[in-house]
Amino acid sequence: MRPASALIALTLAATLLSTAPLRAQEAGELIRKCAELASSSADNQRPEGMIGVSRDALDAAAAVPACEAAFAAAPEDAGTAFNLGRALSAKGEEADLPRMAQLYKQAADKGYVVGQINYGQANELGLGVPVDYPTAVTYYRQAAEAGHPVGQYNFALMLDAGRGIAQDYAAAAQWYERAVAQGDSTAMLNLGLLYDAGHGVPQDYAKARALYEQSAELSEPGALTNLGWLIDRGLGGFAKDPVKANAYYRQAADAGDAQGMNNLGESLLIGEGITKDEAAGLALIQQAYGEGNDMAAHNFATFYATGQHVTADPGKAASFYLEALVRNSDDAQIDLFDKAGADLPPDVLAAIYAEMAKRGMTVTPEAGKLSVAAITALKATVQP
Repeated sequence: MRPASALIALTLAATLLSTAPLRAQEAGELIRKCAELASSSADNQRPEGMIGVSRDALDAAAAVPACEAAFAAAPEDAGTAFNLGRALSAKGEEADLPRMAQLYKQAADKGYVVGQINYGQANELGLGVPVDYPTAVTYYRQAAEAGHPVGQYNFALMLDAGRGIAQDYAAAAQWYERAVAQGDSTAMLNLGLLYDAGHGVPQDYAKARALYEQSAELSEPGALTNLGWLIDRGLGGFAKDPVKANAYYRQAADAGDAQGMNNLGESLLIGEGITKDEAAGLALIQQAYGEGNDMAAHNFATFYATGQHVTADPGKAASFYLEALVRNSDDAQIDLFDKAGADLPPDVLAAIYAEMAKRGMTVTPEAGKLSVAAITALKATVQP
């Protein structure tokens, strides 16, 4: 009986050895099919020969089952985990977000750089996981240190905003510089802003202009807005020219930049460098507001508070002021925190207290200004 048993064992072993390469080949084919359908062009670790698929072009109906098959065959493959997460994201169903985040983390923790970026973003935006800025910073930093320009830009942005890490403009500038060296147009834009404002670097309008122009050449619409803003102020070697500034704002607005919409809208309201058209101006500022622009929110707050360009409405003014704070509007913070609302009409102050109460921020009103307790409560609503 023993010889027979030995023969069976040898036969089974031979069978296993002969099928292992076949299974590996099949898994490899599944991995490549998944990558063909769902890999990102920003993924420097994608399989050789794959060009990547843009987010808009990703066909989730085809990619999800293909990547599920690849993941079942190779559950430890970091690239496949990332690509399946990306396919689930493109599917666009909220129920898939927790698994998407889990897959990104699996890839990230195996050193897959775009997984680090996407898991960082999931934590920054609360996609499939609770919002967690420090965790987002951790993963962005990993991708930045790995040399990926998107990781460098995202890490710089967190340093710039003080989101999940102490604000450090100088360090932000250094990381933006690294991303700029790799051709990242948004890093060019944001580094230009630091030079424009003199944050973390010596104020240098000429450098700001050069970075904005470089970014604009790469079709970054915000750079057009910022060039217009330099022209509006006559800085960076530009002569002050509101007509030319508005031309830049219009180009930016037409390309979808919310700040360009707001700036052109402001010019139309007062007829600066352009024929006055209040209706068109308000429409553009409304469009900018709908895109999440903080200055547009502050504009509507002041319009409804003062009755400029619209019928005065204290309740609407209060609502827009609180929304401007959520959007981290510097102007709203000056009005409500630095000045404690002292320049606002009394009925607007009363409406702000009332709006705070509606939102669960119950404080004792103080005549003629916002109380310390009110300011403290409002500061907690500001998004970094």
